[in-house]
Amino acid sequence: MKRKKHGLPPYVERRYQTFYAALDVPKGVRGIVGKKRFVQSLKTSDIRAAERIAMQVVGRWKEIIERAKGNTDLIESAVLLRQLKEINPEIDADQLAYQAYTHQVQKNPGEWPVTDVISPQHGQALSVAMGDSFPLAVHISDYEKSLTHVQEQHKERQVSDVRRFVKKFPTAQSATNRAIRDWVEIHLITEKELAIRTCNRIITACRGYWKFLQDRKSLDLPPPFDRVVPAQNRVLTQKQIASDQRRSFTPDDYKKLLKAAQDAGDKNLVNLIKIGAYTGCRREELCSLKVDNVKKDRIQIEDAKTQAGWRDVPLHDAILDLVATMKEESKDGYLFSGLANGNKHKKRGDAIGKRFTRLKTSLGYSKNHVFHSFRKGFVTLFESIGPEAEVVLARTIGHKITTMSYGLYSSGGVTFEAKKEYINKISWE
Repeated sequence: MKRKKHGLPPYVERRYQTFYAALDVPKGVRGIVGKKRFVQSLKTSDIRAAERIAMQVVGRWKEIIERAKGNTDLIESAVLLRQLKEINPEIDADQLAYQAYTHQVQKNPGEWPVTDVISPQHGQALSVAMGDSFPLAVHISDYEKSLTHVQEQHKERQVSDVRRFVKKFPTAQSATNRAIRDWVEIHLITEKELAIRTCNRIITACRGYWKFLQDRKSLDLPPPFDRVVPAQNRVLTQKQIASDQRRSFTPDDYKKLLKAAQDAGDKNLVNLIKIGAYTGCRREELCSLKVDNVKKDRIQIEDAKTQAGWRDVPLHDAILDLVATMKEESKDGYLFSGLANGNKHKKRGDAIGKRFTRLKTSLGYSKNHVFHSFRKGFVTLFESIGPEAEVVLARTIGHKITTMSYGLYSSGGVTFEAKKEYINKISWE
């Protein structure tokens, strides 16, 4: 770190035997900040400790200055005012909040009513500035960082749901149970035509954010989400239920899709269809499969969604040679060599999955037929062997067994030889 000529770190001053942090306020925001210079005792005479503490203190000051420069949102401005009032109790928060409001009027004249009375937006901002209301939006960044246990794609969706919520409810006090219920019923369901399950997902994300604010940010209001999403008010017919479900592929579908992929010259997609059909594996399980987990007579799935999903899958005789060739020709350590390194969610099968979607759509298949339909078809073919194949099937495709005898007490005693025998009984040809 660059040091000043007199040997002190940047932003650090010595006064007698104590070090202070100091930062000049840019002229353009001195009127908002209320002072020309920030100064704070670091309460230490140790130069290294002073340097470390000063960087934290100055970092907060710089954030305040940047917010003062932008001044683009009333609630953000109000949070800034609270911080400024802590630094300078003489600040007239009411006047500055009104200045923030008039700044918005000048910037977006069509969006803000110019009246002689205080607007609801200004009232909320003033309430936040005076410490009477809790701002919701300012902690989303910290919340996102806390979601270390959540997959990236689910994290993005959760944060997006929370942003939708706080856009409507800028303060915790404005998010009453009745107001949220109206928002769900009028805006989300009626205007946006969102499904009940989607609304439940959004509210679940909001519950998680609210709990985070209670645990980490001193929010002391109870969650206002009780019964804000209406119950499903219609009974689905069997036809409607069937239309919403994924459907399985038949052997005729398999041959039709395989030929189309071959005609298109898409070698990886041809191989994916064959191996998916004869193993019952999910698309991403196959696309992320490394050659180290491919043996002479089996593949080892070790990154599945559940504990039951960690399994050895026998290779059907129909694909033994194909898999051996793919393993030998791999140039990047994956069985399906040459796929992109993954989309933003680290899924290697994303691009080839889209190619499959275009292929099946061109053949007239609906949204109910997806690559997962091969897995459903695999199950259907297994069922045709007989009821005794059920446990073998579950151990093969990685489904949890819920029965008392086989689910609770069994440790997975189906032998590999038994799975190999049964898997060779199915045929897509």
